Amino acid sequence: MSWVVGKSVIVQILSSSDAMAKPAVLSRTRGFTLLEMLVALVITSMLVALITGALFYVLQVREKLGRELVDGTTVFRTQSWFETVVAGCLPITADQEGSFAGEERGFKALTQGALRASALVPPMPVELRLENGGTNELRLEYKEAGGKSIVLARWENAEGHFRYYDALGLAHDDWKVAIGAYENLVPRLVELEVKSPAGKELYLAAVQADGWVERPATLPFN
Repeated sequence: MSWVVGKSVIVQILSSSDAMAKPAVLSRTRGFTLLEMLVALVITSMLVALITGALFYVLQVREKLGRELVDGTTVFRTQSWFETVVAGCLPITADQEGSFAGEERGFKALTQGALRASALVPPMPVELRLENGGTNELRLEYKEAGGKSIVLARWENAEGHFRYYDALGLAHDDWKVAIGAYENLVPRLVELEVKSPAGKELYLAAVQADGWVERPATLPFN
């Protein structure tokens, strides 16, 4: 009888000690402490800052590459048009319409490389000139005989000029065909130089035709 009572007393004491221990365990598993939350917030902020900086850098690189691609395409297109017009220039004497006449701001010529011409259209007089348009804007304008000017390229805060090279490689700021001349009717090379805050652009094109024509036959009795 006393053993049973003692056993029940022991069981009762153990049960009461377990009941007292449970709240302590529960209190340790309720949640994060203030310090832990602060550490988590600091780490999250650092990760967000790193990711944002990396994303901003990627966007900057992408924008820069996009601008360079557009600029490169524009330069290539302008060079292609420039070469087409200049390469087709024909040697015409000064007494004929379409003889080559060049100065620092542009030139006029009879060309087989008119930009809007087809294979069935004969050579036509064209003009390439540098004009100021808008505020601090330099434009390269192209015009065919009887047509309107077309803007081939634009530069901001830029200045430019044409140069003309003869058969000896000497540069000239202008090119005029002398009356009665049958040689040096077209330059061997035409250069367009444009300087802007972005740098210097240089366009070069060679004239395919020879710069002379055959003199007309002189009759013996003349």
